[in-house]
Amino acid sequence: MTTIRDISKAAKVSPGTVSRALNPQKSSSVSEATRVKVKTIAKQMGYSLPEKRTNPSDTGRNIDGLSFALINTHTIEEETKDEYWRLVRLGIYKELENQKISLDKVIDLRDGLNPWDIADFDAVLIVGTISKATAQKLSEVNPNLLVVDGGINLDHCAHTIDTNFAELTQSTLDLLAKKTNKDIAMISGHRREVDLDGTVNDSVEDPRVAAYKQWCVNNNRKELFVNTNWSNNEALKQTDNLLESEGDNLGAIFVNSDSLLAIGTLKSLRNHNIDVGKQIHLVSFDDMDFAALLSPALTTISIPKVDLGKAAVIKAKSIAKSLEMNWTERTIIPGKIIFRDTFTQE
Repeated sequence: MTTIRDISKAAKVSPGTVSRALNPQKSSSVSEATRVKVKTIAKQMGYSLPEKRTNPSDTGRNIDGLSFALINTHTIEEETKDEYWRLVRLGIYKELENQKISLDKVIDLRDGLNPWDIADFDAVLIVGTISKATAQKLSEVNPNLLVVDGGINLDHCAHTIDTNFAELTQSTLDLLAKKTNKDIAMISGHRREVDLDGTVNDSVEDPRVAAYKQWCVNNNRKELFVNTNWSNNEALKQTDNLLESEGDNLGAIFVNSDSLLAIGTLKSLRNHNIDVGKQIHLVSFDDMDFAALLSPALTTISIPKVDLGKAAVIKAKSIAKSLEMNWTERTIIPGKIIFRDTFTQE
């Protein structure tokens, strides 16, 4: 199947230029010579467009004439419970403004999406986890896809911006193992993977969970993975269960969200009169603002949430302006552990 990228390479213009040249509603923004060349090559390659196309606004574009779209995979309710994703989007908005790039369409993937709705954009930013099938279908229409913190391998269907979750997990487990020879549990949830029709698959393993399981195998440690529905009430309940079943054999708990899991786990430990940070160590992920204000203060792995969004825009701009790029890249923005009371370096 001929794609916009194929025509772009043959015509030696950007995919965005190809898309605009082939769209009657936007072709006036492309020189006549370029329009003729692109249409001729497209016809020779057997490429055809659907009748109905979107018409994003030209208002506010930068001197490069770039137009981006943003696809959200999380609902407002989910972002209200966990500000992590809102902060990633904040980074995107800040860098778009800094680069003076127009964001002409924001799409809620939970409502479903016709792939052709993103065909006209120079780049498409996707925040969260999408299925490989979705990435493949979208990339056939617009190759300039960039997924931010998708958490899965998209098999060269899209560029990705991630943090080093697996490395951070395993290095933190190594530190915990130096403090305790007792069992280390992990409390997490599965990734929510969204398909084109808006359906959600909530059984995709989080990369931190995979790293934890592999670490247990490599270090001959007992695996104590507890899956939850990403809620503090569930974390509290599951921590109660761990304390009852493991007793004095439990030396540390690793949870994968400050906002959704750590508070419940900490409450359970305090309800059981556990001296957190001494009797049982506790480490979380995200380093949200409130983590330092808890009592005891929460040791957590800082994820560069806003920087992930900013890096996504910078990368997307580079991709959109490239005429020769026919591969996908993965960019890692590293995180770091912030030691506080619940797990110290002492």
